Amino acid sequence: MRRLSVLIALILISLTLSPVSSALVPDDLLDLKSLTPGYIKSGGSITVQAETLNPNIDVVELWLSARPITDLFAIEQNVVPITQAIVKNKKVVLTKSQMPVLADGVYQLVLRSIDGTKVIGEQAVPLVVANIALKPRPAVFLIPIALPPTNSAASSFRPLLNAVKKRSVSLVVDGQVVSNLDPVIDQDILSALQSNLAGVVGLGYANVDADSLTKSQLGSLVAVSSSKTQAILAKSQIEPKLMALWPSRGVLSSAGFELVAKNAVDLIVTSSENRSGLVNVATKSKTKLTAAIAQAQVTSALETIANPVELRQHLIAGSTVNSDVFVLAAPLGWVPSYQAAMTAVSIFDLPWLDLKPVYELTSLAKDGVAPGFELERKTFSNTHLKSLALANNKYRDLVATTDENDSSQLTAAFEILSSASTWWWKARSSGVLFSEAAAQAIAKQSNALQVVARNKIVLPDKTGSVPITIVNDRTTDAKLKIAGRSINTSVVRIEPVVVTVPKNRKTVIELPIEVVSGAQSLVEIVITSPQNEPTTLPSSIIRIEVSSYGNTAKFILFGAFGVLLILSLISIINRVRNRKTNADALASDTRGGL
Repeated sequence: MRRLSVLIALILISLTLSPVSSALVPDDLLDLKSLTPGYIKSGGSITVQAETLNPNIDVVELWLSARPITDLFAIEQNVVPITQAIVKNKKVVLTKSQMPVLADGVYQLVLRSIDGTKVIGEQAVPLVVANIALKPRPAVFLIPIALPPTNSAASSFRPLLNAVKKRSVSLVVDGQVVSNLDPVIDQDILSALQSNLAGVVGLGYANVDADSLTKSQLGSLVAVSSSKTQAILAKSQIEPKLMALWPSRGVLSSAGFELVAKNAVDLIVTSSENRSGLVNVATKSKTKLTAAIAQAQVTSALETIANPVELRQHLIAGSTVNSDVFVLAAPLGWVPSYQAAMTAVSIFDLPWLDLKPVYELTSLAKDGVAPGFELERKTFSNTHLKSLALANNKYRDLVATTDENDSSQLTAAFEILSSASTWWWKARSSGVLFSEAAAQAIAKQSNALQVVARNKIVLPDKTGSVPITIVNDRTTDAKLKIAGRSINTSVVRIEPVVVTVPKNRKTVIELPIEVVSGAQSLVEIVITSPQNEPTTLPSSIIRIEVSSYGNTAKFILFGAFGVLLILSLISIINRVRNRKTNADALASDTRGGL
């Protein structure tokens, strides 16, 4: 009987309200001020207050979707009328003391702005109907403290950090942001990160794109990214509980998961259209990596909805998704106002949500598959990847030939990581230009170390030394090994020499060499690390000839010695013979005298 009376009431209201619009009128002509309560039980009351943004609005109608919705953003057209109210002084209050009997679920309230008999505006907000108390469950709020490589405005996070400082939100902090903090001006931001209730999760420096690095065989940069953030946070007295990577597109391929699992990453933040929670993803290497899956529509609401009431309703709706752990993840680059941040964190006051730090909940993750895991993901363009490869090669040269803690290495590493940042998916052409510029800058710094030698050297003998000039126009000292190898058919032995060259200086060394065979030798003089690691630094080609004059001189010398030896022997023999002849003659004379 009660349902019948409600049905009759709805029919009567439908006679006085405007008919369902046949086309979407998406203009938001109402500024929602309040909607109470945020969720209802079947048959409960509801009140909506709003201000009009168009002076032509006479009446505002309130409608309700006839069934639960799945798309939080599309305006539902299958609706039933609830009530209407006249606009007074640009304000309107819509009250319904007894809502229809509804099953549990997420419904949609549709507000229509009416000018006379014409619908001139239509907007909607979700409404949760919860007749049976939802089961309390743990929840995580992941907030990226991260900015694009070209943005250093870390102070923009101040309102957000002030809003969440008493909440157990999981701040996912990029070392790049912390490195840009001014120790005096941004002291409050640094203190907020140091004292966050839930600690912090480290985000690899510049948040590199793992799928692109996999394709370009630069996977080692994932570990470099993590270690750089850890070093920066440690210097600021911040100890991350976990290390994370946050794909800007919300998905990562199996190859990407495989890569990050091997390179000091514990958590991947992903998104899905229809699920939320924590899963352990098994890689081919049998390494398990935790994926935090946020519902894409809820994340989008944080990015696109400015009105606090509408935002709250979307977040409440998202919190009802069926999962063991509710994961809310703000979008990358989220720098909300204080009010928007307070609205977002306030949903964790709902009786069915228990906000916890993410590192406390990873043990609850069940084995599963992350969104996009089985798909091959698109990567950066070939031009972008080639620039990354060049930059990485030159960075390795720089590392191989300078001190371990050299500042130029850090600068180069940061430029490479910034070039590989997942942020460039939002500005691909700019990413190509950035990576090209970074590669050129690193190559210039690295190639400022080079060897200089004469094109042709004539040795007087098969063994000797070759003078080599080492030019170090870098801003730091260089330690390297000079080596050489034959690049034609001759056989040459060259003894490598380790040398240290001060910054902005030249040094000349003598490189020992032995020509084993061949009249002419082409020798390439190369730079390696002191540990004999190869580099791509510029080399020098030398033509080495062994002087024929030297060989002739030797022949003449040894020949002359031989002639002298022979002449000496002849002279000795003649002397012996003469003595014998004289002795025989003397003996003959003696016998004749007797």
